[in-house]
Amino acid sequence: MNRPIKSSLFVYVLIAFLSGIMLSWLSQADQAIGQLEPRQFITTKGLQIVNDKGEPRASLFLWDGEHPALILGDKTCDRRLALTVRDREQAALTLFGENCKRRAVLETQTLGGPEFVLRDHQDVPRARIQLLADGTPTLTMYGPNGGLQWKAPLPN
Repeated sequence: MNRPIKSSLFVYVLIAFLSGIMLSWLSQADQAIGQLEPRQFITTKGLQIVNDKGEPRASLFLWDGEHPALILGDKTCDRRLALTVRDREQAALTLFGENCKRRAVLETQTLGGPEFVLRDHQDVPRARIQLLADGTPTLTMYGPNGGLQWKAPLPN
């Protein structure tokens, strides 16, 4: 055999060997997943993760007894990020800034599409990007007191 054929044969054997290992690993992973039974799950109404000092840093719970919320916090604020699910296929991702004020919210609306709202340090909405139910995108800018400053598209 010449050298290029030997090199190619070696590569093919190596690929076949590694493929066998991967398939074996994947079949073991499938077996492990298949062994899960309902009694192995933890059932609870809430879960809280604390640091070494016992201070809460993350909470997963049903905020209204029905819909889930995941809240992540830090040393200065018990909520920096909130992921919530609400009635009628609504969900929201809220980011909190200085003094635990809402700074950005990405959410779905019942009668419209998704919307993204940016808020200033006083928790006043200043910019909104929204997709209306008919698919029309809108961009709205607000002044320091929350009053309408500019909107596109402009109403007819």
